[in-house]
Amino acid sequence: MDYEFYILKLCFKGLDYGLNWCLNFYCQVPLPDEPDTDDEAKIKKWKWKVKSVQKENRERYSQRCDIELKLAVSFF
Repeated sequence: MDYEFYILKLCFKGLDYGLNWCLNFYCQVPLPDEPDTDDEAKIKKWKWKVKSVQKENRERYSQRCDIELKLAVSFF
């Protein structure tokens, strides 16, 4: 048996305790509060911040899905 394969098999065996793996789904960045002003510059800045936070949350979701898929495939 290949030594590296044997080590990898031991690592996976150490991780597998018959538990279902679940990633934390609550690690989203909260959206900023809307400013209470009529100043166009502040509203525009707030909109850009909201778009930035939404993009960050989408990227985090994508990474979680990718990791879950890799974990699911690695244990079969």
